[in-house]
Amino acid sequence: RLIWTIYEQTDFYDLMGVLYEGEEAQANLRLLFEKAKQYEKSGFRGLSHFVQYINKLKENTKVASATTLSDNKNIVRVMTIHKSKGLEFPVCFFAGAAKKFYSEKAGRLRLHKDLGIGVRYVDPKIGFFTTTPASELIKKTKAIEEQAENLRKLYVALTRAKEKLIIVATLKAERINSKGEVIGGYKSAREKWNSLYSPNEGVMRPDVVNSVSRYIDLIAPVVLAHKKDSKFLNYVIPYNPETTVSEQ
Repeated sequence: RLIWTIYEQTDFYDLMGVLYEGEEAQANLRLLFEKAKQYEKSGFRGLSHFVQYINKLKENTKVASATTLSDNKNIVRVMTIHKSKGLEFPVCFFAGAAKKFYSEKAGRLRLHKDLGIGVRYVDPKIGFFTTTPASELIKKTKAIEEQAENLRKLYVALTRAKEKLIIVATLKAERINSKGEVIGGYKSAREKWNSLYSPNEGVMRPDVVNSVSRYIDLIAPVVLAHKKDSKFLNYVIPYNPETTVSEQ
């Protein structure tokens, strides 16, 4: 706390940021701050001991300066959609587009910042329990809010590339169920995507948008509906049963 207070009250941190290679200087200041946090977690206190701690780190581990990555460096960056917000790159890979959205698992108690608390109705005498209107309202409200956040992240993911965006979606391999029906694979996915888009309305209906659980199910139906002007889904890697890979 002392180190960060000094940074703020003296404007030292901001001053370093406006100097030549200031980004690296600020990274080193943050590194010092992190080392101080580690020092306090070890149970030691006092400036004298802290100086000794830093000196020992230098002697034993050769503490490296913090490094920063400029936009001009020819490297591959791997980051979450959240972390990429506000950044742009010539070519972007949007990986994991077929992965299901994360959804908070609700227990017996549901909480919401505006709606309050939703609990189940329980009759201990007969061992009966059921949901309540408050609990169901919170469940539906949170589901809508989570989907709205997924749509915001999708917008960020689709607008980071300056020149080319490559969307990667791994679909389950085609297989035959107990009824002899072919399920899974690209063909089944495409049938689903065609059913999600309403060509007469020219949009995906809000109820449909709220029902999907993967980014690819939001992207593919719209693009396929305008496939005349798109090269989307030109590159599909078929599943090879002779390999050990169970998904394509």
